[in-house]
Amino acid sequence: MSYTRKQLPKYCNHKPSGRAYVRIGGKMYYLGNYGSEASRREYDRIIAEFVANGRQPFCTPDELLVEDLISRFLIYAEKNLSYSRPAESRIRKILCLLNKLFHRWHHFAK
Repeated sequence: MSYTRKQLPKYCNHKPSGRAYVRIGGKMYYLGNYGSEASRREYDRIIAEFVANGRQPFCTPDELLVEDLISRFLIYAEKNLSYSRPAESRIRKILCLLNKLFHRWHHFAK
């Protein structure tokens, strides 16, 4: 799930257990007893990490694939960097070669 600039994952109550949780990218993060000060602090900490991560779901290094890194870089570069057409073409070719080394996702090459 992608989140808009103003939208944040909600602080929720898991009624069967009485624990608070927040769901980010389909994964539930338990925060402690619902309504407690400690669970609110943990929610704030997780949300701060989420925002600092560019509002992208968290993943461990084992879950992060080269294709994810390439995809994130292309999104970042499109928004924040300006390249000449030849430079952009070279970068895409390099990323495609990198991706082929890992036998993944080849449809981004133009």
